[in-house]
Amino acid sequence: MSIKVLIADDDEGMRLVLKKAVERSGGFVIAGEAEDGGAALRLFESERPAVVFLDVEMPVMSGIDCARRIADIDPRTVIIFATAHESYMPEAFEVYAFDYLVKPFRIQRLEQTLGRIKSIGRFRHEAYESREQDSRDIGQGGRDSGHRDRESEKASRGIEQDGCGGEQSSPGKTSGPDNAAQKTDAARKSNAPRKLIIRNREGISLVDVEEIILVQREDKATAVYTSGSRYVTSESLGDIGRKLDDSAFMRCHKSYIININYIDRIYPYGRWTYIVKLKGTDKDALMTRESFEKLEEILG
Repeated sequence: MSIKVLIADDDEGMRLVLKKAVERSGGFVIAGEAEDGGAALRLFESERPAVVFLDVEMPVMSGIDCARRIADIDPRTVIIFATAHESYMPEAFEVYAFDYLVKPFRIQRLEQTLGRIKSIGRFRHEAYESREQDSRDIGQGGRDSGHRDRESEKASRGIEQDGCGGEQSSPGKTSGPDNAAQKTDAARKSNAPRKLIIRNREGISLVDVEEIILVQREDKATAVYTSGSRYVTSESLGDIGRKLDDSAFMRCHKSYIININYIDRIYPYGRWTYIVKLKGTDKDALMTRESFEKLEEILG
């Protein structure tokens, strides 16, 4: 199964360079090309590519703004910036780009990025499924499974349920307005209801909180996943997160909240993120480096 790629750059010559490198790498198919950010977003919505190459300075809409819009539709999209400007790297960090290529770059550097994309677990798994439809081995390893197991071993040692989300207050912190607010919020969440009310156009659903595995931004809405159901609401991820207990749920990425009791594996993904494999669902989540470090502190 080929990985769909969208290329957006207002320089036709650069689009050709990227296109030839992608096609030569194998395992990819070009889903479309765009010369401005607005056209790139429209193509993304219609073609739903898994990988998007973006220039930063483009007409109509910048690559950074386009990436933000894409992330709100499908946060798992692999976004790679290819730009002549190093100064946009902080903005690329904010949207958790998979890679940042500074023009002029060597073709070997681009080939390395394409190779890393093909090594991502979900792409290997999808390729395997296209050959073996009956196989559902989401934990399929590969050349780097040993490294990934070492990265995720800490997440499978038994997660402590003491403050896995949000800001952590260290022993000895002095009291004050912020500290009092945190205590009030913690007290409220410790008495949080065992049911989550989800409102949408179809009506109201009551979902057992302990059965929630994952909450994510998806198609400009918020989706709540349990092992057997999916609930969609117009409420923001932050609104849902404020109703959940921080001892069990973690805002691990701007587009994801996970139930830490369902973490199965964690492994590196891109420059600034990790992929989290979850039990009870074929969905996975992204985790920022900062969130991973918090998890390491919790695991000791």
